[in-house]
Amino acid sequence: PLSLVTNDFQRSAQEIAQLYKQRWNIELFFKNIKQNLKIKTFWGRSENAVKIQIYVALIAFLLLKLFKETYAKASKISVKLLLSRLKVALLAPFNLTNKTKPPPKPPQYQYTKPQMELKWI
Repeated sequence: PLSLVTNDFQRSAQEIAQLYKQRWNIELFFKNIKQNLKIKTFWGRSENAVKIQIYVALIAFLLLKLFKETYAKASKISVKLLLSRLKVALLAPFNLTNKTKPPPKPPQYQYTKPQMELKWI
């Protein structure tokens, strides 16, 4: 049994229990946002700014989850290493296949004229 104390005598016990249930769902939503989306503070104060920041964080979270479920499962590299590589190379392309190509060799310098030699007499 759960005892809830309230000073709202106009509503029935069912309505108050439903309100607490809705409130608990809101609390769980924000707990999930804090743990998974890594939103520390909201950058804007308007409703639109907060919604945009939450949507962007959700999209990024879902893309990373998709990345983990598809490529990271098939890869031999750990998920943490893949995500760290992804963060570093966020704006530049990087190879996900782990097949690294050797760096190109510098061209061999061939002198057309031999270097002058100093002759000792």
